[in-house]
Amino acid sequence: MVILYFTAYLIGNRAQGAAQAVEDGAVLGALFERIEHRSQIPDLLTIYERLRKERTTRVVKSSTALRDIFHMVDGDRQQERNRQLLEHAPFEGYPNRWADPVFQPWLFGYDAFAEVDAAWKRYQQGTFPGTAGRYRSNM
Repeated sequence: MVILYFTAYLIGNRAQGAAQAVEDGAVLGALFERIEHRSQIPDLLTIYERLRKERTTRVVKSSTALRDIFHMVDGDRQQERNRQLLEHAPFEGYPNRWADPVFQPWLFGYDAFAEVDAAWKRYQQGTFPGTAGRYRSNM
């Protein structure tokens, strides 16, 4: 059984649950298109986990942070957030992650097929970490 990473978490405020599930499906589908023998399935799942876990974890953490930023109680932190939003152009780490000029391209510019292509090339060369070396077609 494969659990799609992002859908296994409670989502905060990024509205990314469906988008991450689609990315998960695209990665799994692209990986399954490449296998030549069922003995490669454990390696495929290792590759899938390596490609998706870090990204989905970052999205979940960002979502939680955004929830905390948007729903601050009145006080010093809320006033500082308001000041930053009013006085500064968006910057990396900007309180409103929807406007963060570094995070947004990373989030919306993801190419699942390019990620799989690069990972599969490493796998075929025998250099993808954590796999069992079943990249040889004679297995």
